[in-house]
Amino acid sequence: MAYVNARETLGIFAPVWGKLVNLALQHEIVVFLVDGLERQAGFKGLWVETQFRKLIFIDRGLLQDDQNFILAHEMGHAFLHAGNKQTCLYNAPPEIENEANKFATRLLEQIERSIYIE
Repeated sequence: MAYVNARETLGIFAPVWGKLVNLALQHEIVVFLVDGLERQAGFKGLWVETQFRKLIFIDRGLLQDDQNFILAHEMGHAFLHAGNKQTCLYNAPPEIENEANKFATRLLEQIERSIYIE
């Protein structure tokens, strides 16, 4: 699988993505775009926390809006479920996934509002 550090993808054409990646970096979370993640591993995004790093992997082949939501969702796991071993499961309990979805929705609403105001 090929990947690119998401920091290299920041640009004026994807302002929501840029704000999400910057927020992740502020919290020492490194984001990678990975070719074929969904096809090869079966999921669109993945959050991994090790003793030394916090990482988020996103399928590079997704549409930009989908990448934004998946990144915000995985950031929800990073912020809400750090240290919770259940979030590392491929089939996390529905309530954990729902919390991450709600977090993602609210985060994206705030970012989009801030871009509109700017």
